[in-house]
Amino acid sequence: MNKYLLSSLCLLVVNSAHADDTAPSLMLPAATITAPEIDAESIDLKTATTAGSRLNLSSLETPASVESLTGAQIRARGNSSVQDAVT
Repeated sequence: MNKYLLSSLCLLVVNSAHADDTAPSLMLPAATITAPEIDAESIDLKTATTAGSRLNLSSLETPASVESLTGAQIRARGNSSVQDAVT
């Protein structure tokens, strides 16, 4: 008998845990997104890069999220070491 009572109570709890579909929608304010201009000398996704890999894969073929930095970008950021540049 206790087994059936416990099952019934579980069903009642699960039924009351459903999401309320009548919640009002939230209107967010408009946002403006800006980004710096892309360098004309930047490497495209199809160009193979050998830095950091011996596989000679392009950014498009690399099975991970990567970011390539030029020497000028590293100097402009004021990084004095590789560790500073990648963190």
